[in-house]
Amino acid sequence: MKTEEFNKCLELLRQGDLKGLEKIYNKYYYASKQLALSHVKNEEKATEIVDAFFQNLQPIACEIKEIKNPDIWIFEVIVAICKSNY
Repeated sequence: MKTEEFNKCLELLRQGDLKGLEKIYNKYYYASKQLALSHVKNEEKATEIVDAFFQNLQPIACEIKEIKNPDIWIFEVIVAICKSNY
């Protein structure tokens, strides 16, 4: 997903429109789960991590203005969650 599109999705989330979340989820869920799985080596924990990230994306969107590289940002957040919780 291009940066501009990703930031538009975040703006939709800030406005309470879950279409933004749906687009980001559809684009990044599978890759995020595979990344989490590579770190925690447990399918259930990987699912929990990624589900929690997407459940909290709307409040996160309200805290940040824009993301310059969405792919890197999402994957860095997932890795950080893996390292801090598992």
